[in-house]
Amino acid sequence: MFKGFQKLIVLEELRSGSKSGYDIIKKIEELTGKWSPGYVYPLLKEFKEKGFITEKQEGRKKIYKLNIKGKKFLKRIEESRRTMLTSLASIIQAGNLLEDEGFKDLIAKCEKYTQHIILDLDLYKEFQKARCKVYENQFKQKRARFREILKKTVSELKKL
Repeated sequence: MFKGFQKLIVLEELRSGSKSGYDIIKKIEELTGKWSPGYVYPLLKEFKEKGFITEKQEGRKKIYKLNIKGKKFLKRIEESRRTMLTSLASIIQAGNLLEDEGFKDLIAKCEKYTQHIILDLDLYKEFQKARCKVYENQFKQKRARFREILKKTVSELKKL
């Protein structure tokens, strides 16, 4: 399992309420299998240092609780995940384009420019966010305007 995913699982488990490290481990093991305390406790320490959780001593146990900063962090992760899944769904829906030989040739031609495309990833990301927002809203006027802007942009790019 990816470390980043494991971190999210621990934070998600704390979202449901305060828990001891042992309780976190047992609950996660029910869902995913064996987890090492040698991984979970340093992770809880890291979250505490980053200000995502608070720690309170109750007898011999330390009780951990997700705080506001941790909740905001999880919300940002959820928003990113939602955007990524929306983009992925769009790619899958557009998958039939990959069967088009002309489209395959176009992709092959563009692959040699990958290093240049990487320099513009920030713009592609913003474009995808804007496109998804237009499609999520499903307003005909916005979609028509979006297509108008794309056509104009393509026309301008062809002039370069």
